[in-house]
This record gives sequence, structure tokens and C-alpha cells, in this order.
Amino acid sequence: MSNTYYTIKKFNEIREDLSDYLFHFTKGKDAFYNLEKIISDGAIKDINNNGYICFTEAPLNMLKSYFEYIRKTYSVATILAPYGVGLKKEQMFQLGARPVIYGKPEEINELPEALRWRFVGINLPYSDWLWQREWRINQNEVLLSDDMILVTQDQDEQLLFWDIIIDNPYNEEIDESMIDFKMRYKGISIKELDLYHTKQELKDFFNNQEEEIRET
Repeated sequence: MSNTYYTIKKFNEIREDLSDYLFHFTKGKDAFYNLEKIISDGAIKDINNNGYICFTEAPLNMLKSYFEYIRKTYSVATILAPYGVGLKKEQMFQLGARPVIYGKPEEINELPEALRWRFVGINLPYSDWLWQREWRINQNEVLLSDDMILVTQDQDEQLLFWDIIIDNPYNEEIDESMIDFKMRYKGISIKELDLYHTKQELKDFFNNQEEEIRET
């Protein structure tokens, strides 16, 4: 590998505004149900028939303030809700995911038809979607991966996606002492982000979860 490769890799590691994951968040009053549907289907689907699926490359620690603002300001999260999944950016790129192309609405006509699914019209300062740091993939379905990250608003909601293990070899009446939970996916709640202030701290947190999943 060239020195340039390692330099770029180092930049990605030290910049807090860069993420190794692309996150797909649900929205609206059914945001949590839609996340449950994604998990049960094992895939993110283009449910609105847009011809593509949207993601953001914004790091989790940069999104916390956004979700807090939405929660305090709106009764329903109409743009993004704090329920979603993160998939490795490198893997998504290999599958065909690309950053969107921002420009004035009329500039879409300058793009070949094959690239127009990536276009997002903006007109600063009146219409500005740059903060979304959007990526798209021109597919109607993206399968979930074992190393995905599950995001919820509250920590208790994470447990709803864990496997329930009941240790009852003698078929006795079940009590709480027989019940245990097994983590299926790496995950974090928006509220927990207060505990992790840097990208490295989050990385260590998820690495520990990976070890826990392997051991169980």
C-alpha cells in the first residue's frame, strides 16, 4: 500500500466528523414499528418506491443534538427519527452506495440519466439539505449484516431486539431467575451517547459488544 493510502486512512481515524458506517433512520409516528420491520425482514427496503434507499454518513456522536432538537420541537419526527441501523460504509460502497450530488434544482438536467438518482436539489440559503450528508444506493433492498449497529432512542428499547433465553430443563413453572437475554446485534441508544464523546470511545464500546456477542 502507498503512503497516500495510509495517510488517508489516518485522516479518517482522527476526524470526528467522519464515520465508518452509513446509517438508515426511519421516520414518522411509526418509526419504531418500521425499525422492527427492518429487523424482522433482515433488510432495508425501498418502501416508498423511490428507486433508491437513503443513508447518512454523519457520525452518531454528531447526530445526538439533532435528535434532541427534533424531540423537543416536533410531536412527530418527519425527517429522521432516532430509530435505525448502521451498515459498514466500505461494504455499502462495494454494493453501489454513493454520496449524493448536491446542486441547484435545474442542474439535474446536466447529469446523465443514469446518475440522476443521486441528485438532491438545494438553493442556499433557502433550501439546504447539506447537513444530512446523504448517501443513496440504487437498489430496492439492502440486506442487513452481522456487524450492523442498531440505534434506538432509549436503552430499554435495545432489549426488545435481544434473544430471550429460558433455562428450564425440567419444564418447571417459569420464573424470572430462568430468563436471560442474549445480544444479537451491536447497538446503542441516543441517550447513551452522552457517555461517549469521541469516535474512538464509541469504537471501543462497539468492539466490546462484538466480543460479548461472540462469547455468547
